[in-house]
Amino acid sequence: MSDTFAQVLSRLPQIAEALVPFDTEPLKLEVLRALLASIDPGSDQEGPLTPSVKTASNNGGTRKSRSRSKVSIGLDKQLDLSNPAGISFKTFAEEAAPRNNQEKLLTAVYWLESERLPEAPVTVEQVVTCFNHMSWRQPTNPRNALAVVASEKGWLDTSNASDLRVTISGKNRVEHDMRSQNGR
Repeated sequence: MSDTFAQVLSRLPQIAEALVPFDTEPLKLEVLRALLASIDPGSDQEGPLTPSVKTASNNGGTRKSRSRSKVSIGLDKQLDLSNPAGISFKTFAEEAAPRNNQEKLLTAVYWLESERLPEAPVTVEQVVTCFNHMSWRQPTNPRNALAVVASEKGWLDTSNASDLRVTISGKNRVEHDMRSQNGR
């Protein structure tokens, strides 16, 4: 029996307890993958983005804590944010006027998905490039920040880390809540 397998077996009760608060099966699966990756970091590097969640004993209970280490993600130097055929990212972001990082992440993915070639995949590097272009403070861990928006708000689909998508509720947020608040 491998050391990793033995570690997982020994932690199964803790893992099962950590999954209880999550109400949907897809969310439980994402959390399970994150927990397993924390035991064996090389186990799921190419899979879907998952929030970095660690459990720690606190008088018999569990508490969630997010990873604080800075993750370096490069810029997409080929990405044209001016979009001569349509609205530029800067203009779109100013119209959407996102109020927090979750809305900024949604704004970037929405613009990348709708204003560029629709069949082109949206990547984390492109989202970071959008943040850099607007001089927005970047999340410490952009991959995790996107996964948190997906799991907490349901605005993004991060099941494929190299092809991020906006969900229907994310589109509604941008088109009917954010942009309409600013008279557009």
